[in-house]
Amino acid sequence: MKHLGIALLVSMSVVACSSDDTGLSVSSFEDSQISSGEWSASRSIVLDGRGDEADVYYPAPPASVRDEFEDRFPIAVVLQGGRVDKAHYSNFGAALARMGFVVVVPNHMQAFPPGSEPWLLTDQFVLLDVLSHMERVDSDPSSEFYKIVDTQRVGLVGHSVGGAVGLYTAQGTCDPPFCMGAFERPASLRAGVFFGTNSYGPDGSFIDFETSALPVALIHGSLDNSAEVRETYDSLDGTRALITLDGVNHFGITNENNPSGPTPDPAEPTMEQHEATELTALWVGVALRTWVMGDEDARFWLYESGGSPSELVSTTAEDRP
Repeated sequence: MKHLGIALLVSMSVVACSSDDTGLSVSSFEDSQISSGEWSASRSIVLDGRGDEADVYYPAPPASVRDEFEDRFPIAVVLQGGRVDKAHYSNFGAALARMGFVVVVPNHMQAFPPGSEPWLLTDQFVLLDVLSHMERVDSDPSSEFYKIVDTQRVGLVGHSVGGAVGLYTAQGTCDPPFCMGAFERPASLRAGVFFGTNSYGPDGSFIDFETSALPVALIHGSLDNSAEVRETYDSLDGTRALITLDGVNHFGITNENNPSGPTPDPAEPTMEQHEATELTALWVGVALRTWVMGDEDARFWLYESGGSPSELVSTTAEDRP
């Protein structure tokens, strides 16, 4: 049973399509040269601070027109699932970047339990490390990110354990094992979208998160603990959304089903993996464009469409006081 991500820490497993049937796709949104991939790029960096390696997927308009894209592209920070290497998110990251985001996917290692061999396990300070680094390179004329990054608009994406970290981040608290020390949620963080995440702890108890300060979307496959994800959605405070992808399992966000590292998901997906990854990126992007960019077209798809006619995708969203 995949509970929140905390349970999978104990068991050392993860807590780590071009369009849907409406015709909605990554290329449905503005900046066609970016959404088509014509002006898309990727590279690996080493983050300032703790020196984590990260992969970045980003819109790359030519230098001759860069001034036209000043502060155009918000940051999307992707928090990995437990034991899931950043390389497994390359297809997702590239697709999300084509929707107008600078997507940063770090690898963070830590020892859990303390004294054990470090393994891929993200924490809340990864978000702060990314923001600090991107603020620096956005102001560096020699950087390929110069002037195009909007460091005041940030979205947080999490997969499984990364989604658990994201819920704590939305709550604005620092809780072991994900966070050791004082943590303050940055004002630039506008929304969180978490894939394959629910609020059950390792002992089966339900963790009630206070998320009223940040819009939160839960996106998941229909084959991945749907009842528990629904219960988690019902418990969220404030602005919230629930997005379900039919025929997708716990790894619909990664390049391949059951990537090396985490414990495999026994549920066999019925959707082709590349389609699942693209569809996941599309709907993560819809939520982020709604809440981070204020995109009215994306807002329609998130709030009004209900998903797709065939129920390949189903959505519900609401603003709550």
